[in-house]
Amino acid sequence: MRFSLLFSFVIVIGIYSYNFSEAREPVCSKFAYEEQLLEKMIRTEIKVETMVNEIKKTEDKVISTLGYIKQTVAEFMDMFADIRGNITDEMLKRNDEIERREESFKKRFEETRNNLTSDIDAKKEELNQIQGKLEQPPIAFYAHHLKDLSLDTTNL
Repeated sequence: MRFSLLFSFVIVIGIYSYNFSEAREPVCSKFAYEEQLLEKMIRTEIKVETMVNEIKKTEDKVISTLGYIKQTVAEFMDMFADIRGNITDEMLKRNDEIERREESFKKRFEETRNNLTSDIDAKKEELNQIQGKLEQPPIAFYAHHLKDLSLDTTNL
């Protein structure tokens, strides 16, 4: 009985293993394999064409965007050059105005200095004259206010 049980177990396992080995890999004809391969290749080719078209569209967008950026940069540079020129012109005008005012200030300063110098010299001269008058000896009396014009003859 053991032997028959063991033998039946081996037969059952052999049958199942044969069925599983057959189910793992289905056998296809060469024509079916080539047909599947051809379908995959066609799908891949369609996908590649779609990707190429998308890449071309993206490239066109990038090129147009770069052109727009170049144009914008060129306009900005022109505007910057105009602003720079205006600023330079304004700076030159301001510089000329500052130089003109500086010359005017120097001229007024010299005139004021000369006027003050001449005023100071005049005041010094007045002070020298006053000092000269102060250096003379003081007068004891004035003769022009005499009441008696006769000479005193008593003590002779």
